[in-house]
Amino acid sequence: MARALVVAALMAGALIAQAASPLRAAESYHVVDVDGLGHYWHYTLPPGKLPSPNVLKQNPRGCAAISVRIEPDGTPHQMRVLKSEWTPMLPVDKKLMNANLIDQLGRARFTPSPQNPQRLPVYSYVVMSFITWPADTMHPTASTQKRVDAVSKKLAALCHVPDFVERVARATQTPLPGGD
Repeated sequence: MARALVVAALMAGALIAQAASPLRAAESYHVVDVDGLGHYWHYTLPPGKLPSPNVLKQNPRGCAAISVRIEPDGTPHQMRVLKSEWTPMLPVDKKLMNANLIDQLGRARFTPSPQNPQRLPVYSYVVMSFITWPADTMHPTASTQKRVDAVSKKLAALCHVPDFVERVARATQTPLPGGD
């Protein structure tokens, strides 16, 4: 079950560090986990930019959970990596991969779902994965695509943040709905 929380005036930016950053006083954000995001907003990711050839040589595979504040006009803001899991590579290359995914999410187009005609602003997170897969062509077969999708789903599970709403509540000192 998706948990929701409304946070007014404060939003947790760096949840891991438990730091909060002030917003304009009139703003109020619905804080939802990744499973509840679709109730408010849908998004389309633009084609991603490839990392540098030096990073690609390492055949990176992994994911990042990226927090995002979605404004009423659908623009994404305050994106930060909450958690990431990558194949073994240099820390600087992991940071480059995370930055690449943040850049892609920053260029995403968010549109309100039918349940959100009032375009309520939301604070949530998105899990993005990246896989290098050997390919002989730019157009993979259906079976190859199915295998890539299965690996991507397994990777995304590594970056799930099950207590996201609770972390935001603790960081902003906001009580959870239902008195939790």
